[in-house]
Amino acid sequence: MPPLYLYDDYDRCLEQFPNGATYCLVDSWIAPNETVAIWPVIRQFSADDKRSFRHDRLQRGLCMNRCHQLLDKFDHRTQMKYFLPRFEPDDSQPITFDPNTFGGALDWRNRYRRLANQCVNYELKRQYSLMAYSTVEYCSTNRPARHTEPNPATTAASLSTLDAPDIVFLAVLGMLLVLTLASTVYDCRRYRSTRTSSPVRNANATNANGMMDYYRSGFGRPVTCLLVAFSLPRNWHLLTESARKRMPTGSKDLRFIQSVRFLVMYLVIAGHSMLFNCIFPLLNPQYVELNYRRIVTMLIFNGITVVQTYFTISGFLLAVHFVDFAERQRTFGLRDLLQSVAYRFLRLTPAYAFMLLLDATWLIRLQDGPVWRRVAETERTFCRSNWWANVLYVNNYLTVSEPCLQQTWYLATDFQLFIIGLTLLGLTWRFPRLLKPLFALAIMVGMFIPAFVTYINRFEGVVMLRPEALKYVLWYDPMYRKMYIPTHTNIGSYLAGLIAGLVYHKLKRANFVAANHKRFHVLWYASLPVAIGLLVSAYIFYAYDFEKPAIWIALYAALSKNLWGALFGVLFVGLAFGVGGFIRGVLNNPIFRPLGKVTYCVFLCHLFVIRVTLGNVRQPIYVSDMRILVSSSSTLVLAYIMGSLMCLLIEIPFSNVQKLLFANKQENVYREEIQLVQRGDPTAIQSGLIKPAMKEETEYLQIPQLHVYDSFESCLNNRPDGVFCVTKVVIKPDSRSEIWRLIEFAIAEWILPNATLYRQKYDRLINICQNYALRSHYNLSGYTWIEECKTNDTLTRPLDALDVVFTVLLVTLFILTICSQYYDNWLARASKSEDHFRKPLKGRVSTLATAFSIRRNWAKLTCNSKRWQYQRDLDFLDQLRVLTMSLILLAHVLIGMFMFTSQNPLAMEQFSALLPNQMLFSIVPFQVDQFFSISGLLMSVQFLQHTEKRTFNVSILWKGLINRYLRSLPVYAVLMLFTVSHYDTLQTTPSAYKILPTVRRICRRKWWSNFLFINNYYQPEEQCLIHTWYLAADFQLYVVGLLVMTLLWRFPKATFWTAISLGLLGFLLPMVNTYVYAVDAMMPLTAKGNEYQLWYDEYFIRAYQATESHCTSYFAGMIAGLLYHKIARKELTLATTTLRRVFNVTSVLTAVFALQAPLYNMIRFSKPSVWMAILCGVHKVSFAALFASTFLLLAFHDPQSALRRWFAGNGLSRAMAQLGFAFYIVQMSVLKVVFSNYPEDTRVNLQLVVSTFCSTFVLSYAIALVAYVVVEKPFDVIFKLLLGGGNRKEQKSPDSSIKAGNVKPELLSITLGSNGLQVNGHATEHGVGTAAGIMCHQEGRVTGSSA
Repeated sequence: MPPLYLYDDYDRCLEQFPNGATYCLVDSWIAPNETVAIWPVIRQFSADDKRSFRHDRLQRGLCMNRCHQLLDKFDHRTQMKYFLPRFEPDDSQPITFDPNTFGGALDWRNRYRRLANQCVNYELKRQYSLMAYSTVEYCSTNRPARHTEPNPATTAASLSTLDAPDIVFLAVLGMLLVLTLASTVYDCRRYRSTRTSSPVRNANATNANGMMDYYRSGFGRPVTCLLVAFSLPRNWHLLTESARKRMPTGSKDLRFIQSVRFLVMYLVIAGHSMLFNCIFPLLNPQYVELNYRRIVTMLIFNGITVVQTYFTISGFLLAVHFVDFAERQRTFGLRDLLQSVAYRFLRLTPAYAFMLLLDATWLIRLQDGPVWRRVAETERTFCRSNWWANVLYVNNYLTVSEPCLQQTWYLATDFQLFIIGLTLLGLTWRFPRLLKPLFALAIMVGMFIPAFVTYINRFEGVVMLRPEALKYVLWYDPMYRKMYIPTHTNIGSYLAGLIAGLVYHKLKRANFVAANHKRFHVLWYASLPVAIGLLVSAYIFYAYDFEKPAIWIALYAALSKNLWGALFGVLFVGLAFGVGGFIRGVLNNPIFRPLGKVTYCVFLCHLFVIRVTLGNVRQPIYVSDMRILVSSSSTLVLAYIMGSLMCLLIEIPFSNVQKLLFANKQENVYREEIQLVQRGDPTAIQSGLIKPAMKEETEYLQIPQLHVYDSFESCLNNRPDGVFCVTKVVIKPDSRSEIWRLIEFAIAEWILPNATLYRQKYDRLINICQNYALRSHYNLSGYTWIEECKTNDTLTRPLDALDVVFTVLLVTLFILTICSQYYDNWLARASKSEDHFRKPLKGRVSTLATAFSIRRNWAKLTCNSKRWQYQRDLDFLDQLRVLTMSLILLAHVLIGMFMFTSQNPLAMEQFSALLPNQMLFSIVPFQVDQFFSISGLLMSVQFLQHTEKRTFNVSILWKGLINRYLRSLPVYAVLMLFTVSHYDTLQTTPSAYKILPTVRRICRRKWWSNFLFINNYYQPEEQCLIHTWYLAADFQLYVVGLLVMTLLWRFPKATFWTAISLGLLGFLLPMVNTYVYAVDAMMPLTAKGNEYQLWYDEYFIRAYQATESHCTSYFAGMIAGLLYHKIARKELTLATTTLRRVFNVTSVLTAVFALQAPLYNMIRFSKPSVWMAILCGVHKVSFAALFASTFLLLAFHDPQSALRRWFAGNGLSRAMAQLGFAFYIVQMSVLKVVFSNYPEDTRVNLQLVVSTFCSTFVLSYAIALVAYVVVEKPFDVIFKLLLGGGNRKEQKSPDSSIKAGNVKPELLSITLGSNGLQVNGHATEHGVGTAAGIMCHQEGRVTGSSA
């Protein structure tokens, strides 16, 4: 069949015709032709509209200049053979959008109606013997606007003109920023004056975190409250605070609501990401069509039912707070009803209006591309014309086919349901005898309406997401308009929430104990499986076409529409009364509280984020599970960032103002908690990393494209005997060619890995094919060299022994986890202690049997117990680790942009050529060296901490090394096994074949060098898991550092000269490396090295990953640890002035070194060079001194200062720091999988960088969490039992012992017992001792060396 989507090259069209290019999006309708063999196939697939796209409706992106050139070769008579006039199709559904949606669309249609028709039919008739009628949807042009041209709004240049709404948005945004700044300054000055005027109170406040008390305190004067309403730190406190001064009834019971909001919001984002991936042009529409034919994917396609959860939450909280309000006030009348509705309207509208204004003005300016106007201009047009329906909350009934902020139909429905629910509760409160009759009548109405609507309209039993309807965002789908979004069809779930809230209050008053009611437990645990079964049951309506109308279908529709709310009502009541065990514990985690609070703003802005990050596609996209996962993950992060800004700048400030307006009125029933989920200025995102000059781009486009790929799908999936080969072409120099003179300064040679099986068979053919294209287009010739070939037979490789071993390992870990959790649950029931999973077990057997317990390991990850003094002093390292790890991941993302085959390599070439970028990249080693400094600091501090007042014992060396090695091994080994087995099965695009399979082959050959931690020296050219060079270098430096500290333990008087020697070594060794290997003093940024994962980059191989290049930072960390130990014990005085001078000088030197970094990219200095070696040594010493001075200044800084409190972090940063080792191990593998799923026509731009970073960040931390709970922590416990000397009791002095689990694989991981070396940990955890209380491991709290 003809492809559904086929696009000309958008950018080349506009650039090849600088002043006259026109690119049009065209919709085509194939005319029936029974004489053509392919037509019955098209008709058959198109008839199954519930599971297939209409394959007789095509979309083409046409460069009209190319069409002119194509058809000008024919005479008029021949041209008219390719023209088909309009015909009436079998159905009445419009072929395209309303032409008034796009500016100037009618003019473009009249101008190019015939040309577009002929151009499309030229392709269809020659290839498929078919004809189609075509109509222009809209056009984009780079022509200067003239009076004779169509509407200027259609040109890109016209967007530079601001109109009134654009200016209004800028004014509103500027006002918000000014108010926030002024309010923040006033609030901070008022806080300082409060501290100064009340020194006694200030002393007490310091001990109790005085700033938090200040923000919790109220103000007597309304004017003061108004002045601080927009204060950023105050609003941040309101967003992140974990408790309130006055809590409403049952607020502790209902903490799970915030986590449910967040989780449902993620499902909504994932569903909309999948929806928009289907809206955009698809390279493989069969992916969508095949998923419609699978039962398990009904969880996604029927997942729109999940939104009913929000209605249930809203009704549940309304009932809970209504009863609280009515019991205090004792009356509820019409005035209270109107006041509550007004309160809710004012609460929701400010952030809503801001997003409406943003979409109506600046959204369209943030991207470009052939489909961008389809995504953005429709939103702009509808928001400018239909904004009133949104503001009045009636857009679920009016303007449905032209929606502004389409997802906000929920807000309109929920607002209307709020009025209905509040009226119903008010009547039952005023007339208690009407409670049962009214709710019975309401339930009957809620059941009858969906059944009636389904029967009358001959609908299916569930809301259908038909593939063809998805192309038009469901705007014209009758079931969406009449069944999914109206208020009267959604009342059932809201009623279920109301009833659940009333039942909760009644049971709360009756002191209901859920543990005593087994039937309720059975009902609760059955609710979630039944809900999943309800989703899956939609398959029967997609798979079969039942006769309609049918009573049973109407009854099913009523049941499915209402049952979901009832099931979640049961779940909410159970969670409120303590049912759920581990699930309830996770949902009640305080980390979800701020995430739940910003859900309303995230709900408003997440489609904006999806449009901006996905809307710049140039070619049909290859959609896959991985693409949807990456898209939803990146959207989640970006939407929460933008939502948090909106919450801080708009939602919370206007809520503060609103509270002042209603302060003197009677308390209304509406509260913040009732909101959705329904509850900034987004950075203007450019369409590319660089916008080069027109002349340079025009010359660049004359050069042969770096990456040209045929369709991988068409080659293999559609042809059983297809062969797809990846080749390189080396162009033959030709001084006579003008194009060669453009190429020769840009092209360079580099070695490519020889990995081919088909050279003898296809080399000659491909050579001829490539040279034909080169000579035809560029008058050049070249030599081809096949890198990789794939056929249908080799597309999926057979499983081998390592694949089976990895699968067996996963199954084993799963079984161990289930058994361990079951045993731990049995122990918990026997102990009857709420803190069972946080307490250490007394027996070694019990400790071993619960090592894989998920709840126990989760408790160790999330708890926050009291820490020892040096841990409190160094707690800033957690925040440093997380921030630095994020920056390193961002650097890896930018480097990775060179690895995959993008459509616009010019963007990355110019990006790497910009001087500011070269300066920024020169600081990347700064981040890595920071981790080495942290590792050295912690190793020396912990060594001194635990050897103090102890007898020297040389066994510390071998025991420390064994323990360190074993604790690094489990996660590392699992990742290695995955890499040599299933890693290459995650690829979906041709460019992945030079990334994933190559890494798999290398790791199968060199895995042993990684486990010996010598992979940074042994054959570093093609390294397995290249980022693990850091682990090798860190382990080697750990060996040296441990040896040095052991010698200092034996000869403490040599400390001063040892520190001097370490400093000299740190200065000399990088100099020697630079001179011997003849490399630059700093790492140059080259596209050549980055394209092949830095395997063949000379600087990276010889200098960057060499241990001697980073010893300076490690030794500086050790020296800082020695100084910290002596200063903490009053043996030395903290020289604050000197440290600040060192910090200032080294900061300036770091900036100076960054400024001269571009020289190494522009000038080829002669090497080896003495001056360059000295410069490298000074460079490394400056970095190291900056780290050491920073650590000491922060360690002894005032713990109550704003800077120190920020660096101290919170529970989230501590948990993320604990996951740092696993995160670092997996992040490069995740990143390569993400890159390997990008199609070959992907354009590199800022949006791609941001979305790749966000998705990799989320996915890596998710995998790290699983690895920590299932692998890292369990094996940590096992190794402690094996090596820990379990018959020794814990040291009681906090100054001479370390808390259990406070040592990561990268640290010393030991404590000294009375007879020598003892592995770190509570003796009670290992089976001996009687220590009571809650055990809380502190892994990662002060660690950092392996990130």
